[in-house]
Amino acid sequence: MDTYAETDFSENAQLEDLVKPLVDTKEVEKTEKKKMGRPPGSKTKTTDSEKTDKKPILKKKKVVSESDIVERAQKIKGMHHAMAVMSKLPELDISDFEAALLSSSIADVEKEFGIDFLGGKVGAILGLAVATGIVYGPKASLVKEALSKKRQESQNG
Repeated sequence: MDTYAETDFSENAQLEDLVKPLVDTKEVEKTEKKKMGRPPGSKTKTTDSEKTDKKPILKKKKVVSESDIVERAQKIKGMHHAMAVMSKLPELDISDFEAALLSSSIADVEKEFGIDFLGGKVGAILGLAVATGIVYGPKASLVKEALSKKRQESQNG
């Protein structure tokens, strides 16, 4: 198994080819369908003390681009590869297809629920944590192995 530093993630074309059939390219309808019932704001007027500022439960559906899905697939694949290298379990590594499938599934959830899954502050913090693990994880395991070898040598010698 290659180390993470030796892994080439520049094969965007392969990931894009895997993502294209998984992506629903239909645009979300811009015009809202007419809803049943009274139009908003037509109910009986309330006094200022009875008014409440409630936020809507559902947000607008989000349109996720193909490049976002490819980028997320690369991150997912890189994260799994780093875990495989750090734990020395090659079974944790996933294929490009599996990464693309996970990424497009996350995009479907984002689109349907109108959420930015792992976006904004939470996504940035998680991205930093993953990047830190990718960079320092293998180094920490090498240091741990070196220290255990030194202990064994000092106990035996």
